Amino acid sequence: MNKKKNKVAPNYLFILVILYLVVTLYLKTDATYMKFLTICIIGVVVSGLHVILVKPHLSFSIKDDTRVRINKKEGVGLILSIQNKSWLQSPYIYIFLKPTYHAISKQYKSICMTLPPHTTKEIVLDYIGEYSGKDFMGIEEIIVQDYFGLIKWRIICCLQKEVNVLPQAMPLGKMEYLLNRIKVKAQAEDQIPVISSDGEVCHELAPYVEGDSLKLMHWKLLARRDIYMVRQREEHAVIKREYLFILDSICEEAEEENRAKLVDKVLVACISCAYAFLKQEEKVTLIYKEENAWKQFTLSEITAVEQLATLLSSYTGRGDRVGEERWPYAYLKQNYPFEISKLFLTPTLSRNLGEQLEDEKYLNILEMKRSPWSGEGLLNTWYLAEEFEVKRYV
Repeated sequence: MNKKKNKVAPNYLFILVILYLVVTLYLKTDATYMKFLTICIIGVVVSGLHVILVKPHLSFSIKDDTRVRINKKEGVGLILSIQNKSWLQSPYIYIFLKPTYHAISKQYKSICMTLPPHTTKEIVLDYIGEYSGKDFMGIEEIIVQDYFGLIKWRIICCLQKEVNVLPQAMPLGKMEYLLNRIKVKAQAEDQIPVISSDGEVCHELAPYVEGDSLKLMHWKLLARRDIYMVRQREEHAVIKREYLFILDSICEEAEEENRAKLVDKVLVACISCAYAFLKQEEKVTLIYKEENAWKQFTLSEITAVEQLATLLSSYTGRGDRVGEERWPYAYLKQNYPFEISKLFLTPTLSRNLGEQLEDEKYLNILEMKRSPWSGEGLLNTWYLAEEFEVKRYV
């Protein structure tokens, strides 16, 4: 996608005056016109020297560039500081803001100003959280232009501040149909109880504490992951069925505003479904991509939803499309070798990825917009309509 260049219009009136003087002088030689032309040329030279002298003494900074987290419709301020350290008045300064789609600046898109000598000015740029996800507020480009509008210098800068807009759980329309389908899949799993070395049936795992019987130690887990866990006996077990949520790392949408909307939908869907399961005292594990590695975050209590919102707010959907693994084959094989009910949440499901997942057992897919082909061969594919209503392909 080609980046649109910021433009500053030249002073067309001054250019017309210069052309008029040149043409008139050519047609009718006159000392008066020559004087005017000389004055204009000197003015352009002086104006250009003025920009050259003052430009190195201009400085731009953002106060408190630490990352912030906000909720939707919540405001956040970005303080831009401009300083003129020169003994001359500054030329025109045009400041162009970085386009944002998750946190929107409804006040400015660009700023034009001049500064007196030895002056510092602070401008507060107000942003409002629009769509959940990660974004950067700040300055994209600064242009310094002379008073005649003929000479300009571009200053490419990277003054920005990360903002994470938190997703919020909400009741999705007809979400119960999807949740019930996932539960039916989970109940169909043949979970064989674990038998301890003394012949008793054991259930969930718990951290090892001094005094626990070594007969209940999960030795394979210890050898493979260096984690000390023991199997609980039936009278101590609190059975919670676990569900896997797998978050796609890529959003295949080129248009930035549409991308922001799809990212927002997938994050809202993820946290809303997790909240619904936790309310029913189930356990949810989210598998997500971070720094090109698959990681997981387990929620067993409803209070963990706030932590989940913080984690999801860093999502961008901008993974590397070329050769990136969008489905954690190796990770699931290593950490979940048994059958388990899974929900794959994706902003956009490509045909290629959909065909790869056709043979995946105990899988439901929830995409954020209806694709013309997604219903073909995928019996457990759902999509989230514009009104945040869960619909199934038929």
